[in-house]
Amino acid sequence: MSSATSDRRSAAVFAARIILALIVGGTFALLAWRFVHRPLWIDETMAMINYPVTGFVGLFAPLPYYSQAAPPLFNLIGSAIVAMPPAIARSMLALLVIGGLAAVAWLAFRRWWAPLLVIGYPIAIPSLLIYATEFKYYGVETLGAGIVAAWFMARRSREPLRFRDIAILIAAMLCGISTMVLAALALAIAALLSWHRRGRIGAGELALGLLFGFAMIAYYAAIRFGTSIQINNYPDSYGGGGLASARRFVQAVDGILTSRGAPMILVAGAIGLGGGGPSRRVLLLSACAVTVFLILAMAGLYPASSPRHLAWLNGIALFVVLNAVSTLVAQKSLWPTSLRFAAIGVLSLLVLSTLPPALRQLRNPHAGMREANDELVAWLSAQPASAIGMWQGTQSVVQYYRPFAPAIGKHHYFGKVDQRSVAVPKALLGKQFLSQPYDRIVARIEAGRREKGGNANRVVYRLLGDYRGAARSLLSEAPRAQPFLIVASHADLKDQEIRNRLRRDGLLKALAEAHCTYQPVLTVRAGFVLRVACPAEAGQATAQHQPLQSSSV
Repeated sequence: MSSATSDRRSAAVFAARIILALIVGGTFALLAWRFVHRPLWIDETMAMINYPVTGFVGLFAPLPYYSQAAPPLFNLIGSAIVAMPPAIARSMLALLVIGGLAAVAWLAFRRWWAPLLVIGYPIAIPSLLIYATEFKYYGVETLGAGIVAAWFMARRSREPLRFRDIAILIAAMLCGISTMVLAALALAIAALLSWHRRGRIGAGELALGLLFGFAMIAYYAAIRFGTSIQINNYPDSYGGGGLASARRFVQAVDGILTSRGAPMILVAGAIGLGGGGPSRRVLLLSACAVTVFLILAMAGLYPASSPRHLAWLNGIALFVVLNAVSTLVAQKSLWPTSLRFAAIGVLSLLVLSTLPPALRQLRNPHAGMREANDELVAWLSAQPASAIGMWQGTQSVVQYYRPFAPAIGKHHYFGKVDQRSVAVPKALLGKQFLSQPYDRIVARIEAGRREKGGNANRVVYRLLGDYRGAARSLLSEAPRAQPFLIVASHADLKDQEIRNRLRRDGLLKALAEAHCTYQPVLTVRAGFVLRVACPAEAGQATAQHQPLQSSSV
């Protein structure tokens, strides 16, 4: 081949790479634009109210408001970004997670396509980008899982364990909570493979293993302390077990990888089996990780009631895909030509099958949105000063958005509950208390709504499936003989999902009990505004309504 022909071919390959990078990068940028501009939902507003944390100890302690918890690293990150406008803060978080995964992929494969594949992955499986831009720790935890996968894949069984290995695993562990199990599992499997290959484990390696063990125990103690209030206050989320938990685990996996993405990951795994030792190691870690977490979920030791609890799975699955591409591109000699092209064809078809949902995400202005709280805030900003009752998540929405939309501070808000974190007394969660007449339960809970733990104690209504008690208290503070507004976030007038229906019906039933009339004036996704009028004789008017401060307690 002549030099000129070779140069033209190189130029054509380079141009093709640039075009591919522009297409993938442009699509990713459009999708990221959608996700970083989505409004916060209730879990995010309740979490971000807690930042910045106070002092070094605050990084490890239970968060002070709304029974929230997060690993120390995310508490540090949250403290750094809380003052930024939401879209900028989400962008910073995405840069950390996606940029971190791209950097790890480059270090692991040293190929131009590795970082490109990282930003292409969320086009096929959007959950990676959704959690990478959510104000919770699940995106950072995904980065930690990716670090563990990359380390395990690159680890050579013939080489002794070094301090660098332990440092990498500890860094990955600090990225989340599930990463504790992943890092420990990776180290244990690596030790077994090393012992099988070398027939021994040196004293220095044992010492490093003990160092990791001490670090994990210390971190576990910190996490157990930091999450103690949250775990206590949400017994219906943290607990269970058995086949029901196994079913929820499978549903959570489907929620993360989707019905189109999961086959792509499985085929990528099958392709990886055709590679060498490093290629198969990442599959071994993947299989062991899914098995261990499934067992933990069935034993009631790991919550898997929502896809976000398995968001870390994207960090592992990403490296399964990277490994498959590396196997097909860099290990051609291991494959018969026809089989290699067949594998490329099948994987490509599965990737293409994920594109229609991705295109729908690009066209959907509500992509990744749970609650249209930005529309509620915009509406509140445009209204004249009014008396406004806060239902469900509205209190934390007002608290979070007020610095970014000062106009919502002109209203007089009522229905406030004390948001300080405190463990709900076990007596309130026990069968004896919950089996009492409903009105007696309400009297006990609502008597302390302005005291520390007032909001936390209302988890009782969630356990009973009846929110009328909270709604009655809201109406008891409302002005009488004159219209007022009730703004609801984290509740929908039309959605028939069971928990939403209970939250909505609790309010509507309380309005009917008080003989109040109401008219919807705004309906948005998972939110609404009612204009309400209650008869004067139905109760006492509130003496005064104070504006809700963004950080008042």
